[in-house]
Amino acid sequence: MSAIPVESLLTLPTELLYLILDQLDTNDILFSFRNVCTQFRAITDSYNRYKINLNDAVPKTIIRRIRRSIRLENIASLNFSSSHSMSNKIKLFFSRVGTDQLLCLRSLKVCGLIERDLNVIMHHITTISTLASLSLAENYRKPMSADTIAALSSVIALQGLHNLVLHVDISTMNAIVWPDQCTIRQLIMRVCNHNQLHRILRHSPNLQTIVLNNCNMTEISEVAFSDPYIELNSLTLDSNDMSIDQIESLLSLLPSLLYLKLTSYNVSVNYLRRFSQWEQFIRHKLPLLKEFKFYIHNDKCCHSIIENIESFIDAFRTPFWLENKRWFVTLRCIYDGLRSNIILYSSQDSCTNLSDHSCLNTISYVISTTIDHNAAQTNTLWSARLNLTKMMNAVPFNEAKRLIYHNLYKITQLVLDITDKWPLGSLELLLTLINLSQLTEIHLFISETHVLWTKPIHMLLEQAFNVHTFGISYADDLTPSIMDISSMVSRHVDHLIVQTKNIDCISAVLDCFDHLSSVTFVNLQNYPRTWAKIIEQVNKQGNKYSLIHDDKFLQVLFDKDLSELSKIEQSHKRIKSSHYQQNP
Repeated sequence: MSAIPVESLLTLPTELLYLILDQLDTNDILFSFRNVCTQFRAITDSYNRYKINLNDAVPKTIIRRIRRSIRLENIASLNFSSSHSMSNKIKLFFSRVGTDQLLCLRSLKVCGLIERDLNVIMHHITTISTLASLSLAENYRKPMSADTIAALSSVIALQGLHNLVLHVDISTMNAIVWPDQCTIRQLIMRVCNHNQLHRILRHSPNLQTIVLNNCNMTEISEVAFSDPYIELNSLTLDSNDMSIDQIESLLSLLPSLLYLKLTSYNVSVNYLRRFSQWEQFIRHKLPLLKEFKFYIHNDKCCHSIIENIESFIDAFRTPFWLENKRWFVTLRCIYDGLRSNIILYSSQDSCTNLSDHSCLNTISYVISTTIDHNAAQTNTLWSARLNLTKMMNAVPFNEAKRLIYHNLYKITQLVLDITDKWPLGSLELLLTLINLSQLTEIHLFISETHVLWTKPIHMLLEQAFNVHTFGISYADDLTPSIMDISSMVSRHVDHLIVQTKNIDCISAVLDCFDHLSSVTFVNLQNYPRTWAKIIEQVNKQGNKYSLIHDDKFLQVLFDKDLSELSKIEQSHKRIKSSHYQQNP
């Protein structure tokens, strides 16, 4: 790309040049752009949106040049970060600085500074009325001094402050004096207890968004939370130490929530059961809620949940969840050889992402709610991921393992990890665990140590005669043989997914599988040139086609029945978010 002539930049309005400068580093502005010509020097002198970053790597000479070249009233953002003392640099930057000179400062970030340095900075900004955003992340073990706490409290009381991030410890949170009429609109906190939250909500009439990264409500007080807070409309809650009762008590006081994100790890079985009944709770306590995201993890799942896993998900297949709210839910069960883990989380859409949260465990399967617009009833999609070698080593099954594997009979989508040669007897075992006739998708992830045995895979596909989507992923340093693929793929497969970087293999696939509706190639090297070669190859065949692609995927959609196109596009969305991006 040729450089833009200076003459053309000089003709641009100053407002557009400011937008260009917004995208540049301060050093580039001062030490490159500024030195081009007299007019550019004048523009940098009047530019009032400078973002200054000071850290361990910035030498004092640069700080001096910044001080000489930039008027303090033109600084819009300051960012101080260090794991060591910056006292000399901070003293140098703020030398002979009056608070009336930082007239345009809107954003301040302080990360990891020792308290002495933080104290200096806080005292310089306690009266800056333009400050709209403050982010503070402390990195010291001793409690803040009363003087630093007082300065921080004064900054929080600034009438123009709208965004506040406090990654501080619990003692600092307890010591902060919260102003009576705080102007904060968005608040992010690392820790918080019920008394602090009550104090903040009571004194913050403009607060609309709260993010609580570590909320401790173990001593929640019914008296303290007696009145609802109708201003708050967005809450992100990391509630690891909260019971389901405490969460419901808190949310009951926030009836105006439009957005809720809830994360809980190592919850009880009672928590899972109560959560599955939240339709009525949301209807009555959160009537305005429009977007609900959650991730709930249980690592000690009992046999009753495992045995009745599908009935558990039934609560999320009602019209309220699927039609009124369009909130789709995924439940994943992972068995690691010792215990079962249940993960319940909100899905992005009605597509099942085969490899979300998957790993090379003995078994990992997922159930997702979805809507079948062509049927009168809603469906639940089951998929499973198995490591064949580990699965064989798990035989004979004890009672817990038998319950885990029992649900395999319901799956429609199967992912197999082949980390060694195809284990003897594994196909026969699969036949006892899985109803092959109801499978619609099979995906194979082949490790680099494996010499592919095509016969059992071909036999698997032949017996799984309703499979229309087949995917195969090789290690990066292996090139799939077209003979291997062609000997495996049955005629009933419509959609083929191949992870390869080899253009010869890509061409061979296009030559050999003219019956396919779509072919998707994953993780291409030099993808713009590869696209051109694929387009040339398809053109030679005289087929009508369309393409969907990005830097990692290229999908060729052949001109088949148009009613199938939306299904193929949905498959592409699922592929993009699946484990093909990282596997094998």
